[in-house]
Amino acid sequence: MESGWPFAADLRSTSAAFLAALRAGNRSKLMELHDFTNPGQEFNRKVMSLLLDRTDSPFVQIRANPTPQEKIFVDAYEVEQWREGKRSKLPFGLACYCRTKDCKGRWPISRNDADNWITRPYACVGIRKEDWPGGKLIVDLPVGNGRWLAEPEVSAFHPR
Repeated sequence: MESGWPFAADLRSTSAAFLAALRAGNRSKLMELHDFTNPGQEFNRKVMSLLLDRTDSPFVQIRANPTPQEKIFVDAYEVEQWREGKRSKLPFGLACYCRTKDCKGRWPISRNDADNWITRPYACVGIRKEDWPGGKLIVDLPVGNGRWLAEPEVSAFHPR
């Protein structure tokens, strides 16, 4: 994210709120930041578990680190549009936090790399504005499982 990015302050403040809630173990604030209204919904439970409960989570080191390295990334297309004087109406960024001492040269190079696999040296959250009037900035957590989707046993390419 360039220093003059029009949504930099919003992205940074949402990232800071996320980190503060994560470190404090504040489940209700994390639910609010994700705009989750139903704590019992399966996806919401998975996200909260990944953030606060699981010992194999990529967020374990970030919860314990008071000052992890952080990078906020924005879409290259949006940057190009901004340079041409066209302003996006909806902020979007990807906030990534280093799980190790130093992530220099190890940050994600694409959105696909921000999938929160345990093998990555970082963990990431999306920050986006909801796309309806009055929508707020929310955190959007990619929940990866460390592998691509398995091929089905039976399909058009694998008939029985």
